[in-house]
Amino acid sequence: MKTETFFHFEPVDTAPSSTGMEQRMAAALACLFGLVFVFIESKNRFVRYCAVMSLFTWAAWMLSFLALGIVAWIPLIGLVFQVVQATLSLLALVIMGLMAWNAWRNKKLVVFRVSHFADEWSRPDSSDDGPPDIRSLPGPFEKP
Repeated sequence: MKTETFFHFEPVDTAPSSTGMEQRMAAALACLFGLVFVFIESKNRFVRYCAVMSLFTWAAWMLSFLALGIVAWIPLIGLVFQVVQATLSLLALVIMGLMAWNAWRNKKLVVFRVSHFADEWSRPDSSDDGPPDIRSLPGPFEKP
């Protein structure tokens, strides 16, 4: 029987990157600057995967930071939430560093239930022609 852990690391095969960098360098930078690499990387699925996982991490950190920041204004218990907020900020930095270090080692972070979405969203487009021409897309009142 296969037991699932919350997270683990899997090795990946090397492939060329469309950024001109070697895969492990692009993947490590994608862990830190995910939004940029989602747009500039068009071929390497591992680099795009690291970029999407980075976006997930930043989004989770930002949402928890904002929620705890609002609750931190409550008198008396606000100090506890500020400590939790600071701890989560440090944890997010540690996770980003762990992702970047393992991306440098050509290993991807697989998180239970989250990696499936990152894997789906990291698929490069089937065409290598770049983004579609906006003039060829249907308008808001036209049928596709």
